[in-house]
Amino acid sequence: MRDVGAQHLICVSKKGFPSSIIEKALRIGPTVRLLTLSELSSGNWPVNFLSNVVKNPRRELISVDSAIIDYKNEFDTEKENLTINMNEKCFNYNGLKLNGTELYFCFLDYLEGRGQSFGDGRHTINFKLPLIGDQFFIDFKGTEKEVINFSANITFDVKNREFNLSCSEYKQIQYNNELAWLMESKVFKNDEEKMFKLIIVPDSSGTYRLAARILA
Repeated sequence: MRDVGAQHLICVSKKGFPSSIIEKALRIGPTVRLLTLSELSSGNWPVNFLSNVVKNPRRELISVDSAIIDYKNEFDTEKENLTINMNEKCFNYNGLKLNGTELYFCFLDYLEGRGQSFGDGRHTINFKLPLIGDQFFIDFKGTEKEVINFSANITFDVKNREFNLSCSEYKQIQYNNELAWLMESKVFKNDEEKMFKLIIVPDSSGTYRLAARILA
């Protein structure tokens, strides 16, 4: 695990592990996980590698009100007004290039990863980034500026649905200076093939949560 720079070591056994191995794993801590095949297939795994169905709600951004963006300005005492094209990938959020709409929906993914759910229908919430520990920049006239605060009230519609995944692939990537899981899969939306991406990050408790969900 240390030689390859992995964040976790997962050991899988058909019949279980002897007490000496269990004691050693407990001493090392949550970076080493001992699983049996039956546990893996029962779904007691934070990232279910065996599932081919994933929740992906249809979200439609209705309105953005009271938007405020503040950024670090190292050279000038006064800041210029920013005009944001919602379709332009001008944001760099934890290493991801996103447009404004994708950024809003990544915030919703964060809330859902923390247990907040959004049923079918219209919702209005207060959007505020960056979160503690996040890396957040905006491309302003060809120069990346670090964003100090970006807040707004956003209204959006939700229609919950599920995607059947095909040609799925999991790999580890750097996300916000951490090793995270990236799942990429081909899906069909309105008879058009799209690439669906899920980024799943570890929490301090050793469990995993959804960080971002992108349909490209």
